[in-house]
Amino acid sequence: MKGDLIMRFTTRTKVVIINGKPQSGKDTFCKYARGYCDDYESANTLIISSVDPLKEMLTQLGWDGTKTDKIHDMLMDMKQLWVQNQDGPTMFLFNNILEFHKACTGEDNIVFVHIREPEEIKKLVNALTGFESMGIDVISLLIIRKGGEDTQNQPAETRKSDDEALINSYNYDITINNDGDLIRLQELAAEFVDKLLEDEYE
Repeated sequence: MKGDLIMRFTTRTKVVIINGKPQSGKDTFCKYARGYCDDYESANTLIISSVDPLKEMLTQLGWDGTKTDKIHDMLMDMKQLWVQNQDGPTMFLFNNILEFHKACTGEDNIVFVHIREPEEIKKLVNALTGFESMGIDVISLLIIRKGGEDTQNQPAETRKSDDEALINSYNYDITINNDGDLIRLQELAAEFVDKLLEDEYE
């Protein structure tokens, strides 16, 4: 009985740092995972990106949300300036994860964090190291899809090559091959959530 009570009131937050090249299915995967958690009330979810505040800033300045090469370059330049200013992106993510963890006391939580640069991934992993005793664990996830970069708003060829090499240079804990249709991706997201909450990735 005592063990059941301890388990019931333990707060667990699984931080999933997710990455992949454009159109690999990252956003859709997170959407399906959130939907699965909501349908079965298995965990609270938060989906956040290291550039969310920058996108919000551009929106306030009139950006309509359309992703172009120019916007991509602008966001990357702004992010680098923010990185140089007290590691702004890492602190933004770190603070939001802790706030979410505290707000959802006694429950299971999953935070999907979009980060592109391996060095920024390492910073967040290091920042969260030692918080396991509080119930916060972090893993990294790579979504791959053959030909995923072939989209209407794709970056220039040289940038595609550079971006893919940069993304793949990190040693991810888990890799999911999005090689099927949307129904299969939905199944993969559900399987991932189940294994994550069962601690099968530790």
